[in-house]
Amino acid sequence: MDQEVIFAPTLRSECLTMTLYDADCDSQFICDFWNVVAGSNPPWTDDMLCRFMKNTTLSPHNCLGRKPTRPLVYIIHLGSQTGPAIGTINISERNPAIPPDIGYAIHSDYRRRGYAFEAAACVLSYWHNSLGLKDIVAFCHPANTISNKLIQKLGFERGGEATLEIGEVLVNAYVLPGMSVTLTAATRFGRMGVDKVE
Repeated sequence: MDQEVIFAPTLRSECLTMTLYDADCDSQFICDFWNVVAGSNPPWTDDMLCRFMKNTTLSPHNCLGRKPTRPLVYIIHLGSQTGPAIGTINISERNPAIPPDIGYAIHSDYRRRGYAFEAAACVLSYWHNSLGLKDIVAFCHPANTISNKLIQKLGFERGGEATLEIGEVLVNAYVLPGMSVTLTAATRFGRMGVDKVE
């Protein structure tokens, strides 16, 4: 089945256009962007990005039984798809025991303008209504007050906590209303996800 039948190649909101990740065109942008925005340590490389994309691609049980051939990552553009790329938004299946999690990053020059909320609300609606994803979680460092508030504004509720394996960092865990998932400090996930066997 063609990937575009599973994932919309383009999503639009009032001020933004989100374009589906294309490994041939977007890998360098994502590595550079995530290294700058997140200050990643270790820094993202092409090999690491390839591993991340493979490991976190959704399983068929999270895609209405269809098997995606690439990850669910969108580049966020201001205005049209030819407008400046200002961020990324994705849903990642990092651990088969945990529902997929939403992740987003906005360039510092474009923060505090509502773009993260606008992009997240748009893709959450798409993932929920078109892909049938009912169970989505969010993780956030407790010190990131703005992002914690944004996650709650999107309708997530505190669902416990989880441990990010890099640095053994305890993070806030959020779930959508009605989910029966309980997350505890024993719930562990890694930035790279679990290595998937072909």
